[in-house]
Amino acid sequence: MEPLTPTSRSRDFLVRWRSFQTEPVGKSVSISITASFTVDPIVPALGCFLAQRGLAPTFALAPFNQIYQSLLDPSSILRHDPGGVTVVLPRIEDLCEPVLTRLAMLDGGEIASARAEAAAEIDRLCGALSEFVKATGGKTALLVGTLPPPYSLPLGILDASHPASLRALYHELNLKLCQEVRRVRGARLLDIAELVDRAGTETAYDMRRWHLARCPFSDSFVQKLAWGLSRMIAPLHVAPAKVLVLDLDNTLWGGVLGEDASAFPRFSTGRLLHHSFRACLPAGANQFPVGFIFKSHCGPALFTAHAKCG
Repeated sequence: MEPLTPTSRSRDFLVRWRSFQTEPVGKSVSISITASFTVDPIVPALGCFLAQRGLAPTFALAPFNQIYQSLLDPSSILRHDPGGVTVVLPRIEDLCEPVLTRLAMLDGGEIASARAEAAAEIDRLCGALSEFVKATGGKTALLVGTLPPPYSLPLGILDASHPASLRALYHELNLKLCQEVRRVRGARLLDIAELVDRAGTETAYDMRRWHLARCPFSDSFVQKLAWGLSRMIAPLHVAPAKVLVLDLDNTLWGGVLGEDASAFPRFSTGRLLHHSFRACLPAGANQFPVGFIFKSHCGPALFTAHAKCG
């Protein structure tokens, strides 16, 4: 079965996820998600990526735009499995909607107080995260997304220099969020802002979906977001692979293999005797002599398979 990637078709994720749900294989892990937007579209891609990493995830989604209630309510679905993973995905447009409205009025007397109120909102969010960690005894892995950049800037090119700049406010709040979350025991940050910047605003957002289903992100970006989440969740439950990337001739061994009879591995294999070894060869490398030298110097147990990379 061909592994899915962030560039695979969204339909493939739906089909594959139904298959994984029918016959789950791997270590069970429960994932609860609370966000200020609709997160249902993330589930198929995130479920597939985690299944490909050897996990059998189950999902519980909190009600739409109920982050505070979900974190603080003792009967919330986020409290059902203290040993699972909780994902928190806020947006500045949802957390600070009244503040953004006041900023858009360009009232000089309101700008400073509006910005202070937005900063206080981040403090409230981090306070709710801390209370959640205390209530769960630190047993739940907590993943918090940074604030994605706004889709549009009401001030246009004036946003760069105006005191009511939405972009400047977004950067200030993200910096504050990062600083505060670092103080929350066991919390980890997923840089969604960077993911949006890499994808580009026009590619990451889909305002039609926002108006129809209250999910502001496009299918392609949802898959990138799911990929980023899977890379943070999987190592919490599956031991990550350690990869050593080295050149071969004149690096891993002396001389040029096939031309120099004295070519031999330069590293000691004493600490690798009880581990399997996977060699990933550059495209065009001659597989036979490489396999021979690993098996002859390291033993057959250390060279079980190899693959080519271009």
